[in-house]
Amino acid sequence: MNSLQELFKKGASHIPAQTSALAMPQRSKLIRSRDDWKTKAVSRANELRYRRKAEKRLRGRIAELERQVEVLKQAGGGKKKQHGRQ
Repeated sequence: MNSLQELFKKGASHIPAQTSALAMPQRSKLIRSRDDWKTKAVSRANELRYRRKAEKRLRGRIAELERQVEVLKQAGGGKKKQHGRQ
């Protein structure tokens, strides 16, 4: 049987000092990995939030321009200017 499996069967109080010393670097790697993941997640969330705000602002601007086009079409009587020869 594997020595680690034997340790787990005995319980946490029977873990030798060497095993817990080995666990410390693994724990620091885990914490660093988690911090890296969290930093990336926060950065990605900020980018997405900015993009959503910009898209909302642009959609509002497009809607306003479309309303202005409709008003101009109605004011002009719907006539189109023909370019070229008559």
